[in-house]
Amino acid sequence: MFEKIFGNDEVKKILYNDINNKKIVSSYIFEGKDSDYLESLAMEFAGLLLNSKIPDKKADFALFGKGEKIKKEDAQSIAKDVYIRPFELDRKVYMLLGAGDIQIESQNVLLKTLEEAPSYVVVILVTKSLNMILDTIISRSKVIRVMPLSKDELMDYINENYPKLDNKELYASISMGDISALKSFIEDEKEMTLRKMSIDAAIKVLKKKRYESVKEIDFFEENKENIEKILTYFEIFIKDIASSADRIVNLDYKDEIKNLKGLALYDLVDSIDMIEETKRYLGNSGNFRLHLETLVLNMIEKFDR
Repeated sequence: MFEKIFGNDEVKKILYNDINNKKIVSSYIFEGKDSDYLESLAMEFAGLLLNSKIPDKKADFALFGKGEKIKKEDAQSIAKDVYIRPFELDRKVYMLLGAGDIQIESQNVLLKTLEEAPSYVVVILVTKSLNMILDTIISRSKVIRVMPLSKDELMDYINENYPKLDNKELYASISMGDISALKSFIEDEKEMTLRKMSIDAAIKVLKKKRYESVKEIDFFEENKENIEKILTYFEIFIKDIASSADRIVNLDYKDEIKNLKGLALYDLVDSIDMIEETKRYLGNSGNFRLHLETLVLNMIEKFDR
């Protein structure tokens, strides 16, 4: 069971025991950062529930949220469909991807379904975070917290799927336990370019290159759709400076990190807080350039004392 899924052996054991001991609950929430990995794990679990290697081909399986956000009509459809008895086995499975993005009104419909659903119904919610899911839904569900893979597990995955890849250790490190990120770094040259440009921009700010740093605002605006990712690359690089040598993520920037080790730890920590604050502002405000200029100039001022 779960032969195709790397890592998270404890999670797989919990799910297997639920099936083996006939202790399946009516609702599961799979929570973790790697959406592709979560979906694969949840799909394997659905297959075991339905005794099928390809659950999405079964009449008693329904998948929502693949490619588009789940709407109120989807929640209402589930609420009606649960009362139609299974066609094949004694179980019906509904999987909802991106469950954290479901509107509150739709979540309330789903909650009522969970409260009244027949015993043969299993709902699987897949989300990056529990924060946007109603507490009442969480309390009625079994939460499966899926951890990032270890560096060794990622190396095993790379050796099996990309045996001829150069710089395997680097890719395993910068992916930070996320198979989706790993695939993106390996298969999409643009992703590695975006990471490099983000880190290079961070170095200019940290080296107090005021004119060059302000020019980087144009880079931010040109990649507006990836701004959260860019700021995350910023943040990880700054954390590398504050970390010990054996905990560095960006292995290909060891020399640059070493050269910046003289920066005060409290200034680095403050910068990380400023980046997180900027992420929140960008999520709630349309004044994109102003927030980024404020971040860059405040960081330069901090390190230029």
